[in-house]
Amino acid sequence: MTEITARIHSLPLQGAAHRLDDSVDLRDLIPDGESITDPLRYSRDLWSFAGYPVVNQGIPSLDFTGIPARWRGTVKDWILLRLNPGLAEDGRSGLDTNAVMAGAAAAERPIKPMSAVAYVLCFAVSLSIIDRNGWTSMSTKHWNAFARALREQLPEASPQTLAGYARPLGNLWAVRDVLRLPQMFGGRPFDGRAVDTVFKVPTRGENVERPAPELCGPVLGLCLWILDHCADDVFARLGRLAAAPDLTGQSKRVQTAAVRKLLEDWERSGRALPAAVMPLTGQASPAWATFFKLAGVDHKVFKSRPTELVRIVERIRRERGLSFDEDGFDLPVKQIIGPDGVSRPWIRGLPATRYGLGLDHWATVLGYASAFVTTIFTTVRDRELAALPHDCLRPGTYERGDLDVPVMRMRGYLVKNRTPTNATWVVGEDVIRAVEVVHRLKELYRLPPALHPQTGEELLFHPYLGGGSVEDRSAHSIQLAGPYLRRFESSAEHLCALGFMPPLPEMPKWLPHRTVRITGIEAYANQAWGDALAAAQGHWSSRKVAEGYYGHLPNSVYIADPESIEEARMIATAQTLIDAAAQIADDPGLVTGAGKDRFEVVLKDADAHELANAPVTARQLKKIAKANPNVYVGEFTVCVHGPGGLCGNEAEADFRLCRPNVCRNSALTQGNRARLELRRRGLDGKPGVFERSRRKIEADAPELQAEFEGRSDSDLRDLALAELPGRYAAAARTKEWE
Repeated sequence: MTEITARIHSLPLQGAAHRLDDSVDLRDLIPDGESITDPLRYSRDLWSFAGYPVVNQGIPSLDFTGIPARWRGTVKDWILLRLNPGLAEDGRSGLDTNAVMAGAAAAERPIKPMSAVAYVLCFAVSLSIIDRNGWTSMSTKHWNAFARALREQLPEASPQTLAGYARPLGNLWAVRDVLRLPQMFGGRPFDGRAVDTVFKVPTRGENVERPAPELCGPVLGLCLWILDHCADDVFARLGRLAAAPDLTGQSKRVQTAAVRKLLEDWERSGRALPAAVMPLTGQASPAWATFFKLAGVDHKVFKSRPTELVRIVERIRRERGLSFDEDGFDLPVKQIIGPDGVSRPWIRGLPATRYGLGLDHWATVLGYASAFVTTIFTTVRDRELAALPHDCLRPGTYERGDLDVPVMRMRGYLVKNRTPTNATWVVGEDVIRAVEVVHRLKELYRLPPALHPQTGEELLFHPYLGGGSVEDRSAHSIQLAGPYLRRFESSAEHLCALGFMPPLPEMPKWLPHRTVRITGIEAYANQAWGDALAAAQGHWSSRKVAEGYYGHLPNSVYIADPESIEEARMIATAQTLIDAAAQIADDPGLVTGAGKDRFEVVLKDADAHELANAPVTARQLKKIAKANPNVYVGEFTVCVHGPGGLCGNEAEADFRLCRPNVCRNSALTQGNRARLELRRRGLDGKPGVFERSRRKIEADAPELQAEFEGRSDSDLRDLALAELPGRYAAAARTKEWE
């Protein structure tokens, strides 16, 4: 096939020049190469592996003719390196043995010839796209165009296949300095975005859920706000309804008289008629439901309303009009001070209607908010939430030295294998408040006990609280499923319009229980991740997260099942190691500290340099963490714990007494140092203990101030947040709302 070179004749060569002359037999550079029948020459574009063991004889050769000419030498060098990683250090193939990544490249596992065939085929597709467009230094725009071109070239390919064609570009770029091409592509392929993300590769399996702090955080903030500010007004009105007489068994004449009396009393008050919004038209209409419920009558009896009642209502409406500021209860609405410092009611009125933002809506939202808060702060599974007994709170104590510290514990069941097992765990104030709200709702609704089918105990979360009926047996407990997210969205829109909180982010069709639970688990497992979720929940600034602000949420999460946290903790630790390896690949000086050499040994043993540019599974991450139980991730350092640590703790890292940078166990990433510098700047000018803390930082890390001189606090925040996983970085960057 004739090669078209007219469009690329002025482009810089990318290894097209021969690095080895034909006097070198490449068989000498390949493990077990002596078994190959014919000599291999670098200049040839067809390398025959006939005779080589474990080779698919249907494809006995490597064919480089599909690789664009200016990339062909680079790919040949890379294939030789992957077949024999030791070439990165012995220099026999002309590679740069002094390159930063030479050691890491030499430590990689060699690939087999059939894997090399697959890589060459991928490069023939991907590099041809780059070459046709004449790209040498690629920006985000160019990588997006590359992704579009790959989809157009392979229109029938699945997202997984497209990602497979593009992924080797990251492997090639990772050893660019070894290949003597430090400016390859002008930067990391796809600007560091995961290839699976670029091509929207779906997650595997229905049960695979990912944390969503950027969604769970704002929803959690909404739930806590509603529990704090709305519950009392809802309870007051439900209390009035609970105190109403039960006239449902009386005649229609008696029931009509009771409603008439309420309407006449309201007329004498001289106030406007309570209004509700009609669900179909959106127009204001008299809030009949409030008067029916306060009178204790059967609303089914009044499907056709008596003329005498209609006349009273029309007379009030004609003389005083309809008003959403009236709900018929003659009760005030709580005034709340907004972010602007102005006090105003959180809602105009709460008519006892089942539609719109009436009393039933907010009572149901209280039930779901309580379930959401309990789930994320205790990390119970959906079956465990459903099994929580009504009397689940138990006061207790724990020993702290000579003191007995009071705590509140939650009694429940762990349901891992469908068989409930008794368990207790500590809970914080927010969960206690959620349980109290549920108890009060059940009391006001006078709900009959709903029993768990296995434990036989009365349930905490009665299904009626989720908007069902008392007789409904389709679900034995309220669940974070179905319409609950839509209720939260409409509530947030209302409160946002009044200026009490920012709008929720764009929400998905559903936010499953598993997602909420794993988000809570990861907030507990990793301090920085928990801070990011706290930022989204409380709408705090990214500065506080970047500085290591220990927020409300990480102090509130208590794990019902301690075993469930270990996996998340291991994944967080291993991900930190791989991210640090990626930093070192870009610039070895980005990781510092007295423990840097010990840290490098950990990275090498964990193959972190190789994994930094490849897709990594959760199983691989857990394997890395299990092999490094002495690695602890802190806000200002990564501790490779061992004898001689300055914290003095021989068992594990103690970050309260940590001396980042000077401790022999301490290695600092760029994000760690940015946090430390932000902390130092925040202490500047403060007296007493704050001044001593600042001086301690300056003594332990004297080069810190010079490193970040000329960089603003905003720049440092970006450096710190850049080390968070994408979803947590998005949560942490929630704009501080005013």
